[in-house]
Amino acid sequence: MIPAPKTQKELLERAYALAGFTLGELAEQHGLECPADLRREKGWVGMLLETCLGAEAGSKPEQDFQDLGIELKTIPISHTGKPLETTFVCVAPLTGYRDSPGKRAISETSYPRCCGSR
Repeated sequence: MIPAPKTQKELLERAYALAGFTLGELAEQHGLECPADLRREKGWVGMLLETCLGAEAGSKPEQDFQDLGIELKTIPISHTGKPLETTFVCVAPLTGYRDSPGKRAISETSYPRCCGSR
């Protein structure tokens, strides 16, 4: 088992290190068997990447990298890299705000990991 990354930078470096490998090669490196039909095993790719990156949450209802405040999301893509489905990857909690929605703006700086900033 790979230990959880200690920083966002370490997690990003691990993710970049996965580039160029097939899913089968990654599975083999971690002693996992690649399913014959990924359409029937929708969550398998996410589970594989969580394993490769050192996520600790597993199937628990919490962020994959809880100490970093990061949730990993995967979506299927075509052979040309086009997304095959949509997904929501961001939640902006509004509980606890006393100002009206028009007076308080939630921006990329408020939720940088959610919006793709580094």
